Amino acid sequence: MRGTRSVRSSPHNVVRGHGPKTGRRRPARTTGRAALAVILLLLAGCTNSRGQSDPSPPSARHSTPGLRSHPTVAVRPCEVNAFFSVPPGDPLPRTVRLPDPLTMPPGAVVAGVRLGRGEAVHYVLGPEGACDIYLGADGASRIGLGPADGSAGIWEVFSPGGAAMQATYGCAYIPEVARLAPGAECSKPRGTEVRPIPTGVRGLYASLVWAKRPGSGDLWGRGDAEDSETTARYGTVALFLSRQSTYSGHRYSEGLSISCSLPDRQDDICTASLGLFLTQTEQAPAMGTGDRRRVVRAIHSFVGQHRS
Repeated sequence: MRGTRSVRSSPHNVVRGHGPKTGRRRPARTTGRAALAVILLLLAGCTNSRGQSDPSPPSARHSTPGLRSHPTVAVRPCEVNAFFSVPPGDPLPRTVRLPDPLTMPPGAVVAGVRLGRGEAVHYVLGPEGACDIYLGADGASRIGLGPADGSAGIWEVFSPGGAAMQATYGCAYIPEVARLAPGAECSKPRGTEVRPIPTGVRGLYASLVWAKRPGSGDLWGRGDAEDSETTARYGTVALFLSRQSTYSGHRYSEGLSISCSLPDRQDDICTASLGLFLTQTEQAPAMGTGDRRRVVRAIHSFVGQHRS
């Protein structure tokens, strides 16, 4: 495994300077331990609080059209690449059941990561390829799953790194985030289409985003050459989420996202990967079965509309 694969080639490397450097591993430091604690909270918040190794089985009767049902799927590990020492976690389960109404698309794989003993497992669904999770010293964290050349794949961003970036992340796509960040640049990037989707859960906001041009420049509004010159060959569909809460009279947002850049024939993988990401958020248990199915149907429709 090449430790810098996704950092170098991932079209959704939204935070530069936080990825691992070839052949270098820094010793554990106080800041590293603090950053790990933050990342553990973020990952835990993006994981269903029920039995993480065995979510509820999919319902074939209500499954999203076009997906083939595989109630139990094998789990492969993600390689952890960090600027600081990460304690070994408990072993991953060998299999997992996808939550209703998700089913397993042909050609897809499921990978998992558990940071530290007793921590919940986070699962990512995507195309055949390597899975890597990158942890930055300032709390930046992301997962990539796909081919080593970065031409396609799934990218999840749990934290762009730093409290200020976290608070405004996704404000271009989620109006409820923009209202909390009046001084931030929240203009929708050129060439994107945005569709907010109600989640049915108080404090959890979501928007689907489509960028036709390959790469992350359209999605994250970055115009510099480094972010624009990517190897991705396909348009990108993404799901941006905002988890909002009130503390000491102030409203806060925690932004996270998942994006999918795959050939049109793998639309079902994009649908399932975005759906699985949503069902692992901290608020997911509060989402009723009807709301969950409605949101997955909305994802399926949006993906098919823009990638077929």
